[in-house]
Amino acid sequence: MPVSMIETSRLSSRALAVRLLLGSLVLATCVVALAVYFLHLGLRQAEEKTRTEVENLALVLDREIASSFEKVDLLLRALGDDYLRRHANRQFADYDAYLDELRQRLPMLALLGVADSRGLVSQGDANPPRAAISITDRDYFRVLRDNPHRQLVISEPLRGRISGRWAIVVARRLSDKAGRFIGVAYASIDLAYFEKLFAELRLGELGAISFRDEQLGGIVRIPHEMTGSSHVSNEFRDALARSSERGWYVSGNSTADGVARLYAYRFNPQYRYYLNVGMEMATYRHAWMAQFQGSFALLGVLFLLIGLGAWSAHRDARRIALRERTLQTLFDTPDAAIFMVDRNARIIQANERMAEMWGLESSSLLGRGYLELLAADTGEKQRIDTLLAAGTDHLRSENEYLRADGSAFHGLHCSRLLRSETGHPLGAVCLVTDISEERRNSRELERYRDRLEELVAERTLELEAAKAYAEGASRAKSRFLANMSHEIRTPMNAIIGLTHLLLRDSPAPAQAERLYKIGGAAEHLLAVLNDILDISKIESGKLSLQSEIFEPRQLLEKMLALCSERAEARKLGLRCEISGLPSRLLGDSTRLSQALLNYLSNAIKFTEKGEIVLRAAIQEEDGQSVLLRFEVEDTGIGIAPEAMARLFHAFEQLDDSATRRFGGTGLGLAITRHLARLMGGEVGASSRPGIGSLFWMSARFGRVFPVEGPRLAAPAPALGDEAFPRFPNARVLLVEDDADNREVVGDLLRNLAGIHPDLAENGEQALLRLEQGDYDLILLDLAMPGIDGFETARRIRRLPGMGKVPVIALTANVFADDRRRCLEAGMSDHLPKPVEIRSLCRVLRQWLVPVSVQ
Repeated sequence: MPVSMIETSRLSSRALAVRLLLGSLVLATCVVALAVYFLHLGLRQAEEKTRTEVENLALVLDREIASSFEKVDLLLRALGDDYLRRHANRQFADYDAYLDELRQRLPMLALLGVADSRGLVSQGDANPPRAAISITDRDYFRVLRDNPHRQLVISEPLRGRISGRWAIVVARRLSDKAGRFIGVAYASIDLAYFEKLFAELRLGELGAISFRDEQLGGIVRIPHEMTGSSHVSNEFRDALARSSERGWYVSGNSTADGVARLYAYRFNPQYRYYLNVGMEMATYRHAWMAQFQGSFALLGVLFLLIGLGAWSAHRDARRIALRERTLQTLFDTPDAAIFMVDRNARIIQANERMAEMWGLESSSLLGRGYLELLAADTGEKQRIDTLLAAGTDHLRSENEYLRADGSAFHGLHCSRLLRSETGHPLGAVCLVTDISEERRNSRELERYRDRLEELVAERTLELEAAKAYAEGASRAKSRFLANMSHEIRTPMNAIIGLTHLLLRDSPAPAQAERLYKIGGAAEHLLAVLNDILDISKIESGKLSLQSEIFEPRQLLEKMLALCSERAEARKLGLRCEISGLPSRLLGDSTRLSQALLNYLSNAIKFTEKGEIVLRAAIQEEDGQSVLLRFEVEDTGIGIAPEAMARLFHAFEQLDDSATRRFGGTGLGLAITRHLARLMGGEVGASSRPGIGSLFWMSARFGRVFPVEGPRLAAPAPALGDEAFPRFPNARVLLVEDDADNREVVGDLLRNLAGIHPDLAENGEQALLRLEQGDYDLILLDLAMPGIDGFETARRIRRLPGMGKVPVIALTANVFADDRRRCLEAGMSDHLPKPVEIRSLCRVLRQWLVPVSVQ
């Protein structure tokens, strides 16, 4: 049994349960109050957002309607001026045709006419004459006739006498130079025009728009017709009493369709009409109701947990006494001395194991000083005094202790300070473990230290082997991508080349269209391959930037020119806004063009109507460089907020439906992000679904200071077949193992350059032909069976007299390592596959002399 000088405390299970229950109720009340507050705040925010939205929609719609009336008014003014001239000269020949021509200028008009002072509609010199039409019974005619101060009248809805369709009439008074009334010019607008205009707004399934005159008479309402009705809700009248010009209100269930809505209204003082736009309250309260239901469900769970917690606390409190006894048992169980000391380091409680370790009677330990148990004081007194004075919270030391029989043992001493509820030190709880055996074992461990160093060396060798394996895997990946590039580009060279040759043969229109589609598909496949290779080079850190002088304004104009055809095909506007760019900069214009082209291509792809704007401006600058910001803004379908986080990641599409509808690999934006970072910039985007998106990127370029020397060369003109240089006397050897590629490159040389090349299928045949004769140029494929292109080039250079003959590599590989290997093998230049006409022209111009120079 343990010995102790302190009493064991006891806790009432009933008191603990009551305290927990009261605390839980207070907590639950606070949570409910917070939930009610935030739900109320959320509802207010939803209403405010909806109110702003409907007010903006009402403003936009008001401007559209006012613009329509303004166009009609301008047309009536022109019609009136013409009528005054004809009335003065009595010249009404072809007047009906003139009216019809004017009416067709505004498709919204159902009728356009002029009535004289008697209300008879002018008809020109119709043959045979028609029956006279009178509008004296129309209110708008009488108002303009009887009120000289009224110049323009917009009628209430009228049903057409012939068509039976509802319309409103915009009429303007006609007066002669003396101010006398001579007639009325009027135009009829079919109410279907306004219904179509209202239907284009996105107000949800139960949104409503009403168009009323200044007496609140109904003109048009969607979704339910109310033509001619002057009934308005009491809420609307109350809102008008507060502000007759504009405002908002919340209606009860509408008498028209029984739907409660939030409305925003506007009064147009120029044309004297009211516009009322409403959105169903349930539309914007739906998300709030879900939040409301979820909150109260959580509160229900909370109260359930409180009840379970109170019951559990009451049950567990009965176990506390048993647990206290269990802890006391654990106090005696360990094979270590556990004891407590007061502030004077006197022992006040100890377990049986402590008496056994020191060989003392249990009762003799109580009241004894802890320091008396030490064999020698090696600073333990200072340490224990510091602990008990609250200088530290814990203590750990190794000491030599003296048993009652005079023998000594080594012990590990661990203590932790005990504090009262107010934080004052009361004493310490201590533990002493006999570590004599451990100290003997530590000496044994020293003998294994050398062995540990050997194990570290072995592990280092394993890590080096793993590193070598990883580097080999990286090289294997690069070889795989190079082989993939060759295997894809080689047949694509044949596809693109043969398509070009077939188009030169003047095919039938249908065949030409199909050939253009084949060429477009091949170019698309080549773009996909280039994107994949760019991503691979970016991930492996092998993509590097070039540094050259370029003109940013010319580069942006080139981007617009490249995209103009696709934009015109989709009937999209395409323009550029440039703000204060330097005339010349230093950087990689090719990679900048690639990044901007990704943005422009996406904008065209995802925009069905509207326009696309390319912007460029200086974001920041210093004495040596400038940071430019480029933006591409469209009016396309936009991007959902939840999809914005996935932008600029490789192989990411917004969703599967977009992939099927618009196509693409999902690599363009990822490449643009990497390119922008390589150029010292960043990328970003913002979007509103259904309105459009804005993608931006920044890039840093070096400044170019004026120096004496050659200026930038003007861009080369487009190369047509007739501008291709001719080399009819040149002897060229084409070495290509693929029959289709031999045919394509051979035909290009014959048809464009006038060269009739000799052909070889592999390196062995090429070497035989070189032994039989001399050549001015050798086109050499790299990937061939038997002797590859690199070894063939080395052997060619060892042949007599072949040290300076140009050897051009035909390569489908696009990595810098492959180009470096070409130069190391003795080749002069490289021509990438698929072979482009411009690239072929460049190589021939550089290494051969055209016939005109000879």
